[in-house]
Amino acid sequence: MKLNDQAGILIESPKDFEARGKVAAQCQEGLHLSLPVLVDGMDNKVGDAYAGWPDRIYIVGSDGKIAYKGGPGPGGFSVAEAQKRFATVLEAEAKLAEGERPPPGSAKTPDGASEKASEAKGADK
Repeated sequence: MKLNDQAGILIESPKDFEARGKVAAQCQEGLHLSLPVLVDGMDNKVGDAYAGWPDRIYIVGSDGKIAYKGGPGPGGFSVAEAQKRFATVLEAEAKLAEGERPPPGSAKTPDGASEKASEAKGADK
């Protein structure tokens, strides 16, 4: 919170989903994010399932399987490692689009687990 205070970022914790959506839209606009932003429900079911607090990197392939699961942040994941894995996933996706089969295990996490993103610890969204 101290860094937010220093930067003048003062956002009251949302009390309902509509307010949470407005905060997410404000964040997306302020950070100039061009990728879709998804908002967790007020029950934090997805955040809890993916252990995303305070931050974490996941890469989900087009098949819905987790292709990379970084350690919990801050400092628990390697951005360079995630970038390398992302490049590998993109390459596999391109080959798949060209009709080639992906290499065995290409959609597995570093620890060998292969999970459907929608099934990870009971997340349904």
